[in-house]
Amino acid sequence: MTLGLEGLLDELAERIAAAVVARLEPNGGSRPPAEPDHLLTLTQAAERLGVKPAWLRRHAGTLPFVRRLGHKTVRYSSAAITRWLAGARTGSQVLRGPENPRPTSTIQRRGPIRDPRKARS
Repeated sequence: MTLGLEGLLDELAERIAAAVVARLEPNGGSRPPAEPDHLLTLTQAAERLGVKPAWLRRHAGTLPFVRRLGHKTVRYSSAAITRWLAGARTGSQVLRGPENPRPTSTIQRRGPIRDPRKARS
């Protein structure tokens, strides 16, 4: 079953029209529109994460959603927080990850504390 030249041109025109419509729709017409990214302040981000602002400030160097705008200006990406929360693990694994485990203790057992004023016998 072969299509004539007119049939091929009609099918091609329909495919082109469908592709143009898909490109004109937001996000290519295939996905729902993405959440717009807002930069949150420290207190807003801490509230959204359910942590204290001091915790968030302490861990800012290890979190992927921190955006440094200047020397002292730090903001937090709302879209990145959403993605991070969706893939978050539990416990210390959240911050460290399985490829970077918590180090073992470096404190050696020293034994009982001795009074230096007592002479050794």
